[in-house]
Amino acid sequence: MTHATPPEGMRAGSVDLRASIERYQHLKSLRTPWETKWREIAQFVLPTRDDFGQSASTQRPSDPIVFDATALMASENLAAGIYGLITNPASNWFSLSSPFPALVREEAVQRWFNEVEEIIRLTLASSGNRFYAQVPDFFRDLAAFGTAVFYVDARKDPHTGAFDGLNFQTRPLSEVYLDQDANGQVDTIYRIFTLTARQMIKTWPQLDAPSILSQVEKGRGDQPVRLLHLVEPNASYQRGKAGPSGKLYRSAYINLDDEQLIAQSGYDELPYQVARWSLARGAVYGSSQAMLALPDIRTVNAMAKTSLLAAQKAVDPPILVPHETGMQGLKTHPGAVIVGGLDHNGRRLYEPFMLGSNVPMTLEMEEQRRGAIRDAFHASLLMMADGPSMTATEFLGRQDEKMRLMAPYLGRIQTEFLNPLLNRVYAILARAGQIPEPPESLAQQPGFRVTYLSPLARAQKTSEANAIMRTYQTLGPLAEVAPQILQHFDFDKAARSIADAFGVPNDVLKTEEQVEDERQSMIDQIMAEQQAAAQNPADEPKQADGNAARAVQAEEGVR
Repeated sequence: MTHATPPEGMRAGSVDLRASIERYQHLKSLRTPWETKWREIAQFVLPTRDDFGQSASTQRPSDPIVFDATALMASENLAAGIYGLITNPASNWFSLSSPFPALVREEAVQRWFNEVEEIIRLTLASSGNRFYAQVPDFFRDLAAFGTAVFYVDARKDPHTGAFDGLNFQTRPLSEVYLDQDANGQVDTIYRIFTLTARQMIKTWPQLDAPSILSQVEKGRGDQPVRLLHLVEPNASYQRGKAGPSGKLYRSAYINLDDEQLIAQSGYDELPYQVARWSLARGAVYGSSQAMLALPDIRTVNAMAKTSLLAAQKAVDPPILVPHETGMQGLKTHPGAVIVGGLDHNGRRLYEPFMLGSNVPMTLEMEEQRRGAIRDAFHASLLMMADGPSMTATEFLGRQDEKMRLMAPYLGRIQTEFLNPLLNRVYAILARAGQIPEPPESLAQQPGFRVTYLSPLARAQKTSEANAIMRTYQTLGPLAEVAPQILQHFDFDKAARSIADAFGVPNDVLKTEEQVEDERQSMIDQIMAEQQAAAQNPADEPKQADGNAARAVQAEEGVR
């Protein structure tokens, strides 16, 4: 049973029930054509999600027998690979910084963002790794159906009402109906789910619903109640106003069984994050790799069934008998003695019926289809090396190629899932007083930029670092002949770009001001030594060469 978490600012009120229910029916009709394909994909790729178009009281037909598990394993590997490469809990997969370059260099701003990063990481990993326990299901839905839905909200202590962390949940796609704005961004979510009457009273202690209360009083508190939770842009939004009118998104819970409003409120940010794997023009729901591989999935499943039948016939073939009563009393188990199996001339009266089918050829064709399915689920992209004989240059080239092929999907996951997720988490923590006050310079220019540090994102960024390093290696011999060509490069910026590409933490790097101060101190020290040497001419020949070299080095560093 799926439980609801009351959103912030919950309070009762009026809502156009009929209009909301009619819109739900409209969104449901728009989603119907997708359900047929999702149901077929679920049967072959993700059986645990095969509940589209089904209600709790609907008698489910028997599932078709799956004879080949290639698609199930390929989809699971893709989901697990994305989880490990993008949101690996064992690594710092994101960092925060100011979007304004001038503020990035401030030490106080860097320290504040480092502290906020640590707070968000601890929040994601708190409550038994709730976030990391839910995200794998999100990626499974994304790989199989092309659309996945995540939910983030504040959790309140049931006794005190105080902030008690965050609630993360992957919403089954079967429960969710979507709509989007003119820019193609999902901004409307209608979700159908069930709670028992007892759960509803616990979720909304001030619930004013006689029909629900009476069920509990009559001992029928475990009866399921069908609920609609809608979240959509607030047409009557008034900035700064208290209550639901001051929320960007309006929210309402409706009892569909008796068309009664349970509660309404609003959200300051969209609590749902909806990611699509790839998107056709004008479509609300995404397309998946399973949809591309579905013909091969059907084919290999049929071929596997045929191969099993052929193998069974080969090891246990039908028996040819002289007449219909010939099988009476015939023993076919191992070691059996068949009395009367030969005629008076010694010829066998019973023969196995051998078709002479080419089983190895069938298996070879099956393996070709399995390879196509694995390729559809990007199995080769998730393999970091193809063999021990590759050189480092070949390995880097192959990695760059793989990352370019994976970039469109990574970018969509970041834009539609991770960016709004981190913004939502930060906003909830800030409203709950869990985020420290920012420096004054940052308070005047708020906002932050997210940089992803996952191995997959880093592999894409390291192509820039590799380009810088390869350029320096190529120009090295030329620089020995013509050192002036190195004046085309800013080595300080190159060093920071390489460090950023390889994920060096900000607190490890010195600020530009610190580097300039140290270089200036070096120049001042050299100048002081030169002045001291000038006052003592006897030591001047011993120090002149060393001082000159250090001065040139320091001045070059400043430039």
